[in-house]
Amino acid sequence: EIWQITNQTPIGHPFHLHGFPFYVLSINGQMPPAHLRGRKDVIHVPAGQGVVRFITKFENFYHDSLPYMYHCHMLTHEDDGMMGQFLVKRACELTFTNQVTDFVGFVGGQAQFTAFTNDSTTIYQWQTNLGFGFQNLSDAGQYSGVNTSTITVSNLGISNNNQQFRCVINNDQCSDTSNVAKIEIDGDVSASSIYVDSDIRIFPNPNANNRLFIQGLNPTNVYTAKIFDLQGRLVISKTITNNSLKLDGLSPSIYIMEVSNMRQKQSFKLVIE
Repeated sequence: EIWQITNQTPIGHPFHLHGFPFYVLSINGQMPPAHLRGRKDVIHVPAGQGVVRFITKFENFYHDSLPYMYHCHMLTHEDDGMMGQFLVKRACELTFTNQVTDFVGFVGGQAQFTAFTNDSTTIYQWQTNLGFGFQNLSDAGQYSGVNTSTITVSNLGISNNNQQFRCVINNDQCSDTSNVAKIEIDGDVSASSIYVDSDIRIFPNPNANNRLFIQGLNPTNVYTAKIFDLQGRLVISKTITNNSLKLDGLSPSIYIMEVSNMRQKQSFKLVIE
């Protein structure tokens, strides 16, 4: 741990830590002089808002109720109570009893990932990565059970192919993160089956004027646009008219946009500035 000690009195104090020598990182924001760069168990904290930072590792002894002490090394000060206590608890024993594995699903079906732990007090938080880094999920849209050991992803589509998932766990002592698993959509997910039309594109992207234009649509087909946030929540669902789409109420962020007709679907990254 790195400790920061601030002296709020008009005189200096020698700070002493029981049981653990430490290395001084800085004194009043400056590198310590050479004679203070070795292992120490007492360090002088300068008067008048003087600040000392040091680093140490607690590895010799732990107990849930028997404390260590720190105090001023002036006898009269420590006798008057200028001291404190702290506990060093046992190392984290929170582990996964099983890790998540890749899931093969099909369009319209559902996927499940499970990450059990050895601790009944575990708090679970599932995350997903759609290509822009892992984000916490909420129970919305396709997702349910995001704060349990098992997450369910329903109504799978082509856009879920290769979508990554992981679980972050914690209790009152520590946390851990599972390995990464992904959804594989069973069937033909080649470009020819994903794309509505090979030359379709959206612009401007990034977008700041609340209107999006879609080029390359087949005029004989009816197209629907769905926009999801990075938590998978559906925020816009509209029929595309006049090759354009009004982006009402979208906050600056990154979104996933799906353009589909009765047969096929294409996904885009949409950036709102």
